Amino acid sequence: YLSRNSLVHEGTPRKSGSGNKSNEQSKEDRLRRFIITALACQLRLDFVTVKKQYDVDFMRHFKAELTQLKNMEQEGLLVLSNTAISLTTLGRQLIRNICQVFDQYHMPKTSKHSQAI
Repeated sequence: YLSRNSLVHEGTPRKSGSGNKSNEQSKEDRLRRFIITALACQLRLDFVTVKKQYDVDFMRHFKAELTQLKNMEQEGLLVLSNTAISLTTLGRQLIRNICQVFDQYHMPKTSKHSQAI
């Protein structure tokens, strides 16, 4: 088992250059985990909840991710409003691809959700 913050070299775990211990998560990690969990479990993310729990303005903080989300909305995977993200029936089938938008350790260079079909 490897955590995202550790590398294995000749069977010995090493810390990556992040400066964090491999079992510690940054505030950003916790925020992104919350978002991914909400989308995967509730099929919806309320931006007010993000603001209350993490003191983050979703639309500003995730400006880069919004471009990908808007493309996914045009393809019928989700509904994006000023207050929430809600997955559609089609989006539920491609939940992993939608959640990957928020995985900072797996930033695809191009949209891959259509390849998953």
